[in-house]
Amino acid sequence: MLNKAQKPSSIISYAMSIINHTMVIVRILDKEAISSKKKDKERSIERAKILHQRTPNLENPPHSLRIIRNDYEHFEERLDEWAVNSKSNNYIDLNVSNHGPIVSGVEDRDIFRQLEGHNLTFWNNSVNLQETVTWANMVGEKMEK
Repeated sequence: MLNKAQKPSSIISYAMSIINHTMVIVRILDKEAISSKKKDKERSIERAKILHQRTPNLENPPHSLRIIRNDYEHFEERLDEWAVNSKSNNYIDLNVSNHGPIVSGVEDRDIFRQLEGHNLTFWNNSVNLQETVTWANMVGEKMEK
């Protein structure tokens, strides 16, 4: 996934696109319709129920996927919280590496967005992008049968 010619912001944007697109699948399959608006909740639950009946034994998505997406979706709120609570007011953002952070001695909460190999970390939460893509592909394959 890493291309040395790409800017870190482009790479992180691509990673976040994976998260956003996979979350669409999560929402479609969500039997509790957590993300649905009140007026759409009943229909969302019924859709998910039908899909799960047609395709039993679907695996759950990576656990931290929804957490990462929520952090990203509410970036401004997380940034406000960080600004008030940061001890150093120093941060690392858009870090792309196969070898860990470029700076040591920084608190986890001061690292905003970091891609290390297949792991996207957003504040203190991480998700393996390869696991996310594999899960999405598996859902697609099972739905096609």
